[in-house]
Amino acid sequence: MITLQEMQQIELGIMKTVHTFCCEHNLRYSLAYGTLLGAVRHQGFIPWDDDMDIMMPRPDYEQFLATFSLPGYSVVSPKDDEYHYPYAKVCDTRTFLQEELRNTYPKLGVFIDIFPVDGLPDKQSKQLAFYRKQRVRYKLHMSMKYHFSREWTFSKNALIAVGRTIETIQSLHRLVVRIDKQAQGHPFCQNPHCAVLTGEVGLLPIACEAFDHLDSLSFEDSHFLSIAGYDEYLRNLYGEYQLMPPLEKRKSEHRYTVGWNTEEG
Repeated sequence: MITLQEMQQIELGIMKTVHTFCCEHNLRYSLAYGTLLGAVRHQGFIPWDDDMDIMMPRPDYEQFLATFSLPGYSVVSPKDDEYHYPYAKVCDTRTFLQEELRNTYPKLGVFIDIFPVDGLPDKQSKQLAFYRKQRVRYKLHMSMKYHFSREWTFSKNALIAVGRTIETIQSLHRLVVRIDKQAQGHPFCQNPHCAVLTGEVGLLPIACEAFDHLDSLSFEDSHFLSIAGYDEYLRNLYGEYQLMPPLEKRKSEHRYTVGWNTEEG
């Protein structure tokens, strides 16, 4: 099995490759979520974090999916049959990753997540209405992936029951494709603001022009790119993000088994 530290190093290797590819092909990206927080607060991984997230403007994201092809890596996205997430992953093919979920995708390895960034309506009220529809779809998506559990709240188990019912008439992959398609309702940069509309985090509007002025941040032994104005982004997401969380919250929420595909790995 692969340890947390090994997993982080594999992810770092994927990220270095993606960064180089993006720079060579003039593709914009930014660190996102906990990965951006780690870069700012720890100059690398949050010590207990076991994944890496980046986000790309939709035009760059689609070009990346169409052109990234390198030995040792695979890209999976909603374009792949039976894939269960509305965003892409770049996987290290030397590894396998088995999620502890009801619906899983068998071709995963250690990965980094790539979230498309799509345009938002011009008015805030329209932004919220548009996002709420996406939020409902994403909650249904997640409900189809989980088992019933005594660990969950009554409302979460009830949502899982709803998801089971919907799954009898619409497959999980078909819902994922729909989420991805609906996110593209407003072209990137048609209006001043954009956001990730295919993830579970709340609505976080970003100025489109933030992707035209990227900063370079230290991350472990490398430097990766970030949107300009990341302080506002992190405060909207985490509040006083420089403060460390309580000890009991310093753990990963992900559940999966990770290992090498061959002994030589």
